[in-house]
Amino acid sequence: MFPLISVTAYNALLSLRNPLKAEDYVLIQRTGGVSIFALQFAVAPGAIVIVTSSSDNKLEIAAKLGLSTLSTIGRH
Repeated sequence: MFPLISVTAYNALLSLRNPLKAEDYVLIQRTGGVSIFALQFAVAPGAIVIVTSSSDNKLEIAAKLGLSTLSTIGRH
């Protein structure tokens, strides 16, 4: 399962004609499996990463992985 998730995030951020680079902005919504991989791929080249989540615990994990800005969204 993990290889498929990581390939999805990689393809979204790095295998484009203009791959992600330093100072690019990336907004990651939620903090599931693909999102956590996307966060790591975005931080690696120095992108500015913003993450939203309804889970304070997952935002703490994301902060440890290097996100630039975090936002807690409303809980239903």
